Amino acid sequence: MFFLFKLILSFFLFLFILGFLSLIVLRYKVKRFLKKNSAGYTENDTKRKPGEVWVDDKRDSSHGSNKLKDVGDYVDYEEVKE
Repeated sequence: MFFLFKLILSFFLFLFILGFLSLIVLRYKVKRFLKKNSAGYTENDTKRKPGEVWVDDKRDSSHGSNKLKDVGDYVDYEEVKE
């Protein structure tokens, strides 16, 4: 009976430690992900006028041109029920 109690107690202790370690690893991964993705954010991204539409086409980067292109305006629409 004591063996069963000891086994259950060690199982819950193992789950507690595993959960604690997974939180630490998750925090590390999230911080690394955010740091990695925020490195590509430049000041030019914030200087765009509101309402402008820009598309960064990855296919054009093979030609050496990595400029953003103005492709037009966004048109909002409403569905009309007949």
